[in-house]
Amino acid sequence: MEVTPEQAAAAKIFQSLKDNKEAFYSNLKGGSIAEINFVTAVAPIAYFIYAALQTRKGFFQSDEYSLPLFLIDFGLNAAAILLSITVYSQYALYFSLFLALNGCVIYFAQSPLTQSKQRKPPPKDDAAKGLSEKEKLDVYLPKKAFITAWRGSMMMITCLAILAVDFPVFPRRFAKVETWGQSLMDLGVGSFVFANGVATARGILRDAHISKTAPLLVRLKRSLRSSLALLALGLVRLLLTKTADYHEHITEYGLHWNFFMTLGCLPPFVALFQGIFTKMAFPELLAICTGAGYQLVLFNYGLQNWVLLAERTNIINANKEGIASFFGYLAIFLAGQATGMRILPLQQQSQSQAKQSQSQSKQSQTSNKKKSSTQSANIATGLVNMTMNTIETKTPVSMSVLFAYAIGLSGLAVGLDLKNITIKL
Repeated sequence: MEVTPEQAAAAKIFQSLKDNKEAFYSNLKGGSIAEINFVTAVAPIAYFIYAALQTRKGFFQSDEYSLPLFLIDFGLNAAAILLSITVYSQYALYFSLFLALNGCVIYFAQSPLTQSKQRKPPPKDDAAKGLSEKEKLDVYLPKKAFITAWRGSMMMITCLAILAVDFPVFPRRFAKVETWGQSLMDLGVGSFVFANGVATARGILRDAHISKTAPLLVRLKRSLRSSLALLALGLVRLLLTKTADYHEHITEYGLHWNFFMTLGCLPPFVALFQGIFTKMAFPELLAICTGAGYQLVLFNYGLQNWVLLAERTNIINANKEGIASFFGYLAIFLAGQATGMRILPLQQQSQSQAKQSQSQSKQSQTSNKKKSSTQSANIATGLVNMTMNTIETKTPVSMSVLFAYAIGLSGLAVGLDLKNITIKL
């Protein structure tokens, strides 16, 4: 089929745009840990304001979640974060101090609202009487509100950065580094894996509580189901990326590898380690040994040189970054599990206390438990990049798109939560 001059010109423009986008993400060196801390400090400060509004002003006390409450919740736990990582990034410290000052005014200007007298916790021996097995588990292994808030904020930052990185309004020092250094998005990926490790510790503690640790083969079978779902997502993403000739940053994970494939490889290794993990007095040692062994191979046995210098002559070499980084992510995941074992101890609490601990930001709750948020974020990011030239977009348009994207993600997550719909992978 003969190519017309118009088609050739369009193909040349498309290739030029693709090359420009790939250059936009390449050879970045990151920024300082201090600045990353200033930027992300907005999340816990915003949650402090949320709690102050709840205890001092009576907001978010009932089960009803109206549009005004959604907008306030969104403004605190999504919009504030978006502003911090974009237009206010140069003034992140001052922005955080401004929010903290407002939170203190709300908190100290008024006494806590009077509440009905709380029921005393039942005696230890009576705590679980008359409860179903699930309710007994909630009594002995309660969900921690601070973990939900942390995971929700981390997920919100991750989802916002996934699209924001494609716009100039998102500082290049926050995007993933090429070789050495650290950035907001690098720490975000590690935090995502760490948070998943913390969450899985609950299952280990649950099995230990009911004295029902599954045999190795059963654990492996379950882990393979989780792996196949994530690997399928990784394969779909690969096919869509290659079919659409979407811009890629190959030195991030490799030619065919992506983050879903890294996540998909984790469950079998975690299942193998669980038998050892539950018998260790100090489970942190497993994470430390895995990380130390990885660093030893990286620096002393040529792994680093292979990653940096090897030509992409075969399927293994073509995906060297993703393959080599896997055991680093495994160490981070195990560290998260060990941390979860420490901060999720079995303890007693009454049903009234459990109810109080669940009174949290909808934005945090939904971002925390809906993995569909990340899938929606990736899909929306692809659609935006295919419909507009993001790297040449001016700040007003960029922020308009990002706010619309943030509202859409939050609305989807809250809607699923209100309908009690959970999408499991």
